[in-house]
Amino acid sequence: MEKKNTKIFIIYGKARHGKDTVASIIEEYYKNEKVINLQISSSLKEYAKKISGWDGMDNETKPRGLLQELGELEEAFSRNLGYDYFIYKDIEIKVGVKNNNINFILLDNEDDADCKKYFMEYEKNEYRWIVYVDDIEKWQECNVLDVNNTRLGINRATVVTTLGTQVNRRVKFITGPEDTDFKQDRCIYFFEDLDDEDTDYWNGLINKDFMEVRNDFKKSKN
Repeated sequence: MEKKNTKIFIIYGKARHGKDTVASIIEEYYKNEKVINLQISSSLKEYAKKISGWDGMDNETKPRGLLQELGELEEAFSRNLGYDYFIYKDIEIKVGVKNNNINFILLDNEDDADCKKYFMEYEKNEYRWIVYVDDIEKWQECNVLDVNNTRLGINRATVVTTLGTQVNRRVKFITGPEDTDFKQDRCIYFFEDLDDEDTDYWNGLINKDFMEVRNDFKKSKN
């Protein structure tokens, strides 16, 4: 999905107040483009079906207590629309979208495994990853195989480069090419590749030496 051209409409309101109608109008207006209609309640009902064995019908098997609990969860999420994190009954919850489904991931305060699972499944592909391997391979793009984390903070990562080299090193997040923390220190760096200028810089860095590309980048700014 291209972030530059994506339009996101958030429709919020009480039951039977026209949310589905508004969504249908939007779909009709953009009928010549790809439209994805996500409903929070649909994901919650699927959770209820998986947890309780409910068949989705309005009968004696309907888990009304569970659905009420999930409804309260939905309300808590709705109050935090636009954020990927909220707290419900003292439970930390991350929100992830995968295969057009909204997923809620409960984070265990006593264990980093939930945070690691969330990062590997939902967040790692939101960033670009590079590492200065050595003076022969120099800068290379890489894919993340595993991470060591403290809660949602990533300390180290095991990555494999496009040349097939696998390394395990410290990890640093940077905001862009001019970030003062960005150095040729053989750490693994990850960042959001937000605009064309930065993309040109990172693409030019691969297989090259740090100072050569940085100097060219600074000249282009002047």
